[in-house]
This record gives sequence, C-alpha cells and structure tokens, in this order.
Amino acid sequence: MVQAIRLTGAWQRVCTKNHVAATGWEGNPFVELNERLRADPTWRTHRIDCAHDIPRLSPAALTDILLELELTKHGDPDADKRS
Repeated sequence: MVQAIRLTGAWQRVCTKNHVAATGWEGNPFVELNERLRADPTWRTHRIDCAHDIPRLSPAALTDILLELELTKHGDPDADKRS
C-alpha cells in the first residue's frame, strides 16, 4: 500500500453522505470525526454500540441501516420511521 492516490474532491458533490460509527470500544480514534460529521448537515450519521468490526459484531444493526438507506433512496415515505 505505497501507491499514491489522486483525490479529486468529487465526493463533496454527493448530496447526502452517510457515516456508520462503531461507538462501543475504548480507545476509539474516530470520536472527533464522528462528532464533526454529526454537526455537518450534508452528513447523516448512524451509531452502533459495538467494537470496530461492525459487519461481524453487529450484522443485524448494520443491515437495518443499509436497508433503511436503500428504501429512503427509492422514496419510501415510511423509511425514516423504521430506524
């Protein structure tokens, strides 16, 4: 992993960005990032109380979030009520 990357900033044109935070572990280096994104109206944040490996440790909660995002994307009026 020593290849250089070229960042274009294109991600900033995405209207709504989502961030899923694993909040249930000590020493979490992402606390500041999570708080910053929560304060940014272009981000929608989700919190799961588990350690860093969300797909392995809390697959049901992650699946619920992903399904909600998919339903919201397709205009399901009840999607936000499910979370």
